[in-house]
Amino acid sequence: MAGQQYSITVQATDPGGRFSQAILDVVVVSGPNSGGPVFSQDRYDTQVSEGAAVKSTVITLTAEDPEKDDVTYSIVEGNTNGDFAIDPKSGAISVARRLDREEISAYTLIVKAADPGNLFTTTSVDIRVTDINDQNPVFLQPAYTFRVEEGLADAYVGTVQARDEDISMNGHITYSLSGSSDFYMDAESGEIRTSRALDFESHHVYKLLVTARDSAPDSRYGTASVTVLVNDVQDEKPVFEKNTYEGSVPENKANYEILQVKARDPDSVSSVTYVIKEGDQTLFAIDSSTGMIRTLAPLDYERTTSYSLIAGTLENEGPDPRAVATVIISVEDQNDVAPIFTSVPLPIRLQDTVPLGTVVTTVVASDGDGTAPGNDIRYEVSGKEKAPTYFLVDPESGFISVKDDLRKEPDSEYRIEITARDMGVPSLSATATLTVYVEHIATVAPDSGLGFADSLY
Repeated sequence: MAGQQYSITVQATDPGGRFSQAILDVVVVSGPNSGGPVFSQDRYDTQVSEGAAVKSTVITLTAEDPEKDDVTYSIVEGNTNGDFAIDPKSGAISVARRLDREEISAYTLIVKAADPGNLFTTTSVDIRVTDINDQNPVFLQPAYTFRVEEGLADAYVGTVQARDEDISMNGHITYSLSGSSDFYMDAESGEIRTSRALDFESHHVYKLLVTARDSAPDSRYGTASVTVLVNDVQDEKPVFEKNTYEGSVPENKANYEILQVKARDPDSVSSVTYVIKEGDQTLFAIDSSTGMIRTLAPLDYERTTSYSLIAGTLENEGPDPRAVATVIISVEDQNDVAPIFTSVPLPIRLQDTVPLGTVVTTVVASDGDGTAPGNDIRYEVSGKEKAPTYFLVDPESGFISVKDDLRKEPDSEYRIEITARDMGVPSLSATATLTVYVEHIATVAPDSGLGFADSLY
């Protein structure tokens, strides 16, 4: 191996038995470096638990140098947050920081193997992070409040929901309920229902505890409180103060509070739970307690300019016309659609003698916004070349005309950039380019008696 040293004793003896000795020192030097180290695999694939201890080995790579020189290993790419380390001598990749599958589930490391002459090769190492049960189920709300009418067995009370960031069985949730035998719970859906008819006069408030537990052998869980209010069945029913409510909402606004409907309960103890009985409930929601109506998703004026909903209450399902109210919602147009050129002329040809003010062509643009000024378009000639000097566009009609004497310049081609801009705030625009070819014609000086009859043959 390069760098090793040997001592050799050499003895010379004549026929008479006399001899002489000498010591020869031999040092092994490196031969020509014919190539870098070669990994045993073109690509490596492995996995590691997110619970693996820091400094624990994930995989060991091996590379052999053609000259049998020492190999030095290093990670050159893909080591997000420095989560892994590699032993430069052994090629063992180990965990450098605590891993979190919920944050990063896979890595692709690029590892370099280099010899002392700095010749090197690289390989890829794919590392999948496997899940451990390290996340508790978490309810979407820490506390829930539901209402249910007295006197109804197997009545729907409400649904609770929890999430677990783990996967597979570690993230599969089942629900359970404690605190009262008057209720039962669906273990898979989280739906709570009454197990018997409730009596407001004997018990009108229930405090329950719901538990969400994952399905791992070492299961984890989370809890939330549930308050169930039992509604007294009364003789009077709530009625709306108005038959019709009107409101408006700007388009493209989600979670926008539009208006509040109000129902009056003549009973001494008011109990009103608002619902949307008719209308698109993927776009609108009503607060069951306050009657505030809001958007669930952005609306598009260009698609629908108004919506109609029927609001009601859970307490009054009867035929009384005052049990419901009509809600008319108008969508306010916003400037969210840019102009589009619908007619851009093909390149045109002119003679340089064309009179000033001559309309040579017309451009047309349209704007998909529903109302002015968002769909009110103005045209202008832009650009840094000479075209704006010799051509202009009528801002309203889009007529393009000659602005100056084309004989002043020898140019035979002009590229006119035309901008169509709407008048909305903020203004949106589109640009188109029109090419004009100018044919220069030789003209006869006015004081000369000689000349050709025609300038072009």
